[in-house]
Amino acid sequence: QFNGTTNGTLLGGKKGGPLTVNFNPPASQAAVQATLRAIGFKSVDKVPGNRPLQIQVTNIGGKNAGPVTKQIQVGP
Repeated sequence: QFNGTTNGTLLGGKKGGPLTVNFNPPASQAAVQATLRAIGFKSVDKVPGNRPLQIQVTNIGGKNAGPVTKQIQVGP
């Protein structure tokens, strides 16, 4: 939810699988940004190091923006 409005649905995102967020048509850019900023994860790997995070946005017409890959530092 963003500003009290449900803006979409979540699918997957467990046991190393991809997380898919399907936004409803009224979802604003601010709602999408807030959702991306709120994503968290837990690493079960005991070895510290960088882990890739890849984000791809596809609009309702099928046009892709991305993918964008960022490295996340995981500590012990």
